[in-house]
Amino acid sequence: MIRIEGVSAGYGGGLVLRDIDVEIAPGQATCIVGPNGAGKSTMLKVICDDLRPTQGHVDIDGTRVTGSGPGGAIRHGVVMIPQTNALFGGMSVRENVLLGGHATRMPRRAAARRFDELAQLFPVVGERAATHAGLLSGGQRRMVEFARALMIEPRVVLLDEPSIGLDPKSRQTLDASIRALVNAGATVVLVEQNVRFGLSLATTGIVMEGGRLVASADAATLLDDPELRAVFVGGHAEGKTS
Repeated sequence: MIRIEGVSAGYGGGLVLRDIDVEIAPGQATCIVGPNGAGKSTMLKVICDDLRPTQGHVDIDGTRVTGSGPGGAIRHGVVMIPQTNALFGGMSVRENVLLGGHATRMPRRAAARRFDELAQLFPVVGERAATHAGLLSGGQRRMVEFARALMIEPRVVLLDEPSIGLDPKSRQTLDASIRALVNAGATVVLVEQNVRFGLSLATTGIVMEGGRLVASADAATLLDDPELRAVFVGGHAEGKTS
């Protein structure tokens, strides 16, 4: 369970999030949607303690994460996959994935076993293990990023705009991979501008506007609510914000 209580946060003295209270259920995917500037990505940064809130805190399974810093969040089982390509293009797929275990000083044998497990979950990891990551397609790079995040068997995986820049075929692969993360036992929290795609992956949706929580409900219910749809897609059916 991710419990966010009374959180306000921002940059340079200006607030982006304002008094957020929400609980995110474990073992499922939750999608955060809303217009540009709503505070969605900032919410992810607060959860992984990459951004310290000016007030409030985040607890995961009853443990206070706020104040532990990004390294502490990783030790608490929280990993974040940013929207920009975070792989080292000159390193092999295998080397990139194994880096995921370094933050917790995973023993070499355990890391090798975990790599083999992830190669079963994400076939591109095994098939392209010796390939430089910079030679992969956008969709393949996303799969490698997911595998690296799962090296430490995290409790929480945060995804910032995972479908950005992907073609339809790659989005299908992404869909399957996010479901694989949930099936592996992770709690997934994703931010998506493609609202229909994001909510189709999720059990629960969180709607934000102007740094505040507008609604938290079943994802399918949010997609069918015309008033809320006008907030987070600007009245457009294809998931574009105004």
